[in-house]
Amino acid sequence: MKQVVLHLAGVLLLLSLACAVEARAQRKTPGAKPSAQGVKAKTTPGKAKAATPKAAGENAQKAELDEIVKLGASERVERLQAFVKANPNSPSLLRAQELLTSARAALGDERLRGGDRAAGVELFRAAVAEAPSAMSDKLFVEVVSQLPANLYVLGERDAAMELARAVESRAAGSAQRLLAVASFYLGVEQPDEAARVAEGALALQPDSAAAHQTLGTAYRYSLRLDDAAAEFTRAHELDLMPPRLS
Repeated sequence: MKQVVLHLAGVLLLLSLACAVEARAQRKTPGAKPSAQGVKAKTTPGKAKAATPKAAGENAQKAELDEIVKLGASERVERLQAFVKANPNSPSLLRAQELLTSARAALGDERLRGGDRAAGVELFRAAVAEAPSAMSDKLFVEVVSQLPANLYVLGERDAAMELARAVESRAAGSAQRLLAVASFYLGVEQPDEAARVAEGALALQPDSAAAHQTLGTAYRYSLRLDDAAAEFTRAHELDLMPPRLS
């Protein structure tokens, strides 16, 4: 059996005062035509004032997240949970949710290695269950899909298999993500589960050389050697094919 181891607000007061001085000067000079600069000074501040509060809020939220990521895992989880709850419509929401997923994974690992197995398992479960549906492939592959293996290598094998099924459900519709799950099953010598997941990836992407390779490996583990050879041959053929033009 193989072991698996598993980131301006701006102030316009001076500009407004300058505009006010310009306007008073123009009122004191009847008949004088406003200069192009005067027109610009009248129109621009109004637009800037309308946009500034929103931009200021967004920048402040980005800065807050930048500070949160510097904290320890436990405080990161607490602060990010509060941020997500307080800012459901923020442009930074997805980033905050992804950071929360990673923070929960890191804190769960700390708890597991510190002997608090139950807390660690629950944090891993929350990381998978509450990861954003629009999470990046990078987050899925590098964090979410690795959590079952972390549990397994630390001796929580039943919890690992349960979590793997939860991760698989979060991979639905993506051949690449399904193959990450299949790799876990191969790593813990569950070739039938690996084959099932690899077949699901092939249903989504029949010409995936990686999926055929993974399925062939699962067949080999199960001693289905003829089937394995056929899958390896197909993977090789696909690797040699020129890329399709979109």
